[in-house]
Amino acid sequence: MHMLESKKIPYYFLALSSFNELLSWGDSIISPDLTDVYEVYQETIKKINPGAFEVIYKGDWLTRLPRPNPRKITKKHIDLYFEKQAESDIYDQLKGSDWPTFEDYRLGKFENCTDFIKKELADYRLTEQKFIKINSKKLQDALKSSIENAVGMTSSAHGDFHLTPSEALEYLIKTFPDWQVDDETKNWANDYTTKILDDRLFEVLMTWRTSNMESIQPKIRL
Repeated sequence: MHMLESKKIPYYFLALSSFNELLSWGDSIISPDLTDVYEVYQETIKKINPGAFEVIYKGDWLTRLPRPNPRKITKKHIDLYFEKQAESDIYDQLKGSDWPTFEDYRLGKFENCTDFIKKELADYRLTEQKFIKINSKKLQDALKSSIENAVGMTSSAHGDFHLTPSEALEYLIKTFPDWQVDDETKNWANDYTTKILDDRLFEVLMTWRTSNMESIQPKIRL
């Protein structure tokens, strides 16, 4: 913070819930007693903007129901993923930067590929099943970790109270009303939120775990 101030760089502190709310919990399973922390850092804590608990939930976690619930993920979701999607995800993880899309690879559309890329693709095809077998295990481990982490953060029977993409965007817009957010970003956030709330949280978890996120970074600008 002091480094940013010394260089006159603007900064903002945001939060999911306020420090006062954490203090109200006292010494509990959810949170240890933070009174000593507040006494030491109170001047910095006062600079934190109102959190999502105040801005989005209006001081009551139950005002935004239903919530995403990773406990609804079943073996059926996992089996369907490995039947329908795992092969293309593995290809996307392993492909070179100039390789064709998975669909073009499957259809043999290599017209725009150099001879060197065609040779790489031929080598990949020869060992494809081996790659899939090895990386399926990696994906299964990553999937198991994703689900366990998501369930572990879900302490309420109502589901997960971390912000959905659309709620996070709403929080930013309300906190920084002068920011301009384009329709593409709003649609992206709403689409993911719909998937999450439509019992498709599993699909979202795997998309975030396996895809290249650089192509869909939210476009928020001043």
